[in-house]
Amino acid sequence: MASNNTMPRTLIPVYDYSVLWFSNTFVWCCPTSNLLNWYNTHITSKHLDVGPGSGYFLEHCIFPIERPTVTLLDLNITNLTRAANRIADYNPQIYVADIRQSVPLTHPVDSVVLNYVLHVVPRALKEKGDRIFTHIREALSTNGIVFGSTILGREVSHNWLARRFLSFYNDKGIFYNRDDTPVDLEQSLRSHFQSYSIRIVGSVALFVGQV
Repeated sequence: MASNNTMPRTLIPVYDYSVLWFSNTFVWCCPTSNLLNWYNTHITSKHLDVGPGSGYFLEHCIFPIERPTVTLLDLNITNLTRAANRIADYNPQIYVADIRQSVPLTHPVDSVVLNYVLHVVPRALKEKGDRIFTHIREALSTNGIVFGSTILGREVSHNWLARRFLSFYNDKGIFYNRDDTPVDLEQSLRSHFQSYSIRIVGSVALFVGQV
């Protein structure tokens, strides 16, 4: 998840446990295995990970080749370094950049992932989606794909915990997804990609779009 917050390496197990196990399982009702399977289905050998979080998914996913080209992009160098260290065997390139502004790559990639990124970016989903997907299109090769996930605020199933977490995170300015809907996401994908699909699991939308 793209963030201005830093996370010392010693806190990675805590993050993985609290967010990837507890929240995904009991709050958003989309177990981390669903997100990992989404990675395994769509990731390519030339990949850009936007907001790589703790690096968990890149460490555990299955790339189509043994030595993929992996690039990481985030606003914060500490976050990037943490994730890069976790997948050091892939020797990833890192870029400190804002996905809302540009994607400063020297070569196109075949896949870009936005995993738990859209719901932490300010503004309405249609507006921020249009801006972000425009920049992602510029970074993708011919027939490249974007995939990822986002927690939606409306028109999906929320349990008691999800409703309270959403209210708290939006009130604190951690999430900006109070009014995000599947229709908003679909409109953004349709505007920028030749084909796309969305799968709803609990409070989460898993999406993919192809150039």
